[in-house]
Amino acid sequence: VELDETFDVLLSVLTAGGRSVTFADDAAVGTITNDDSATVSIADLTQVETDGGTTFVFNVTMTGQVDTAVGATVNTADDTAVEGGAGVGDDDYEAISGGAISMAAGATATTVSVTVNGDEVVELDETFDVLLSVLTAGGRSVTFADDAAVGTITNDDSATVSIADLTQ
Repeated sequence: VELDETFDVLLSVLTAGGRSVTFADDAAVGTITNDDSATVSIADLTQVETDGGTTFVFNVTMTGQVDTAVGATVNTADDTAVEGGAGVGDDDYEAISGGAISMAAGATATTVSVTVNGDEVVELDETFDVLLSVLTAGGRSVTFADDAAVGTITNDDSATVSIADLTQ
């Protein structure tokens, strides 16, 4: 994917066998119109929480090469997973606010990393969103195909309930 490109055509040395012929216009501009485009997508991710925490690495891909860097703003948003919550097991991940990704000219992939905090609390699987916005591509025809990913934190904790024998 690139911008439209132009080239010049210059005419010179007119020969007309002695006749009176001149150039009305001896220059022209040719334009090669770009008809390529690319789209950017971020993939959903499901991963186990672990007690010590882990990093979720979301894949961001682009459908074609672009002749300049392509970037976007990255933010996360709570769903059932909560960033910085005060309840038991409620500090599920580290939020991203106003983050950025960039793919160098010619690159077609990058990643977004989100730290997921581990705990030993038995809870349901939880989700949060990773949102891409403000796509920059230097005027090239690049758009979002999928600008939101769901991160699913799979619970790995369990509890055991037991009852002791009683003799009276």
